[in-house]
Formats: sequence, C-alpha cells, structure tokens
Amino acid sequence: MGSDSGQLTEEKAALLVDALIQGHSVRFKALGGSMSPLIPAESLVTIHPCPPFELRRGDVALCVVSPTDDKKQVWILHRVISHNRRTQTLSMAGDRLPMIDEPRLYSQVVGVLSEVSVLSEPSLVTPRSERRVIMIIWRLISPLRRLYASHPRSLLGRSIGLASFYLQRLRGP
Repeated sequence: MGSDSGQLTEEKAALLVDALIQGHSVRFKALGGSMSPLIPAESLVTIHPCPPFELRRGDVALCVVSPTDDKKQVWILHRVISHNRRTQTLSMAGDRLPMIDEPRLYSQVVGVLSEVSVLSEPSLVTPRSERRVIMIIWRLISPLRRLYASHPRSLLGRSIGLASFYLQRLRGP
C-alpha cells in the first residue's frame, strides 16, 4: 500500500494505534462503506481513546485485528451491539451489513468514534417522490417506536431504533 493510494501504510497505522494507546485522539480517512450513511466512504473520522469496558451499546468502536496468517492488520470501525464481560468480548456490526461480526476481544479495542467529517458531502436531498415515501414510512414507524421503546434490548426494538435514526437523517430539516 503506497501512501499515495489514500490507504494507511503499516508504519502510519502503527503510529496511530500507538497514539491512541498513549491517550491521544487520531484522525484518518475511513475507506469502507459498512457504516454508511453514518460514515460515508472517504470520510475523515476522529477516534478518541476509550477503555473497552466504558463502551456502551450503540457506540462506534475501532478495533485493530491482527490476522494469524501473513496478512496486514485490519481496522474495523463498527457499532457495539453488546458486551460479554465474562469473556471480555464485544459483539459488533456494520450498520450496512446484514450480520454481526465475530466477537472482538477487549484487547483489540483502541478507541471510540467521536466525529465524522464528510469530505465530499453526498446529497441527502431526495427527489420529491422519494421524500414522500420516507415521510409515509416515518409516520408508519412512529407508533412502533413508542410501543417498542420499553423493549430496547429486543431485536425488533433495536431494528425500530436503527430505522428511526436513519429515517430522521433522510428526512432532513
């Protein structure tokens, strides 16, 4: 990976991880799209150091995974779904991915997302017909949000909460 390709070199990646471990915030370009629309590809993200046991469900955490074979380290910036304090692991998932990641060890967590700066702001303005559909869905989902607010740990409750979050972003002002 060359530095001109937009991706981090191994040396730069190691420096960023070291800075986080020493308590400094870091900023880098997120290349993947697994967390869009919250983090569009090519966005600048700011990560603050955070002990894994302080992460809460819904936080977006950065994990550095070292594969067992000769591949390079993999950086995973996904949403925390749950903690297992007994095994000291986190369940995480990308917002745009259909499945939950394999459990991540607390020792792999290096920080938490604190800011997203979109470099090339994609237009959230939708055509009038799409906007009407979004408004209809929003009205339909509102009673469900109230109904399942008392059950936030259920899969349906989490799904309704996530859908509400995205619809609010798409609705705009």
